[in-house]
Amino acid sequence: MYKLKLLLLILLSINIYAKDIDFDKIIKVSKEQNKQIMVFFHMEHCGWCHKLIDESLNDKNIKIMINKDFNFVSLDVETNGDIIYNNKKIKKLDFARDYEVYFYPTILIFDNNELVVRIKGYRNKDKFKNIINYIAKKAYKTMTLNEFIKNQEFDK
Repeated sequence: MYKLKLLLLILLSINIYAKDIDFDKIIKVSKEQNKQIMVFFHMEHCGWCHKLIDESLNDKNIKIMINKDFNFVSLDVETNGDIIYNNKKIKKLDFARDYEVYFYPTILIFDNNELVVRIKGYRNKDKFKNIINYIAKKAYKTMTLNEFIKNQEFDK
C-alpha cells in the first residue's frame, strides 16, 4: 500500500510540474531533420488510449519506425503545462480544440507546420504499422491508405 501511495504522489508531482511543450521549436527541429511531427493526443482515463500505447506505441518495431521518420509528441490534454505555438502559450486542451480533436486517442501528423493526416481512434499493431509506413513515405499525397495497402500486398 505504501508503494502505491508513493507512486501516486510521484505521478501527481509530475502532473503538477509538467513542462510546457514548445511546438514552435519542434517545428523548427523537424524541418532541420526533414521529419514529420506526430502528435499523440490522449487522456489518462481513456482505455483505448492505453490500449494503443500498450499494443502499438510501445512495440519495438513501431518505435523504430516512428523515431526514424517522425518527431513524436505525446500530449495528455488533462495534464498541466502549456503549448507554445505561434509564439503564444495556450493550454493543451485548447491546442487540441484548435485542431478539432474531440475524440481520444487521436494522432495528428504535421509536415512543415501543415496538418497532413488525422488518425482517430485505436488501431491494432498491424494496421498501425501500415498507417505509419503510409505516412512516412508521404503516400497520402498520391493515394488513399487502402490503395497503399493494396500496392504493398501486390509488391510482396
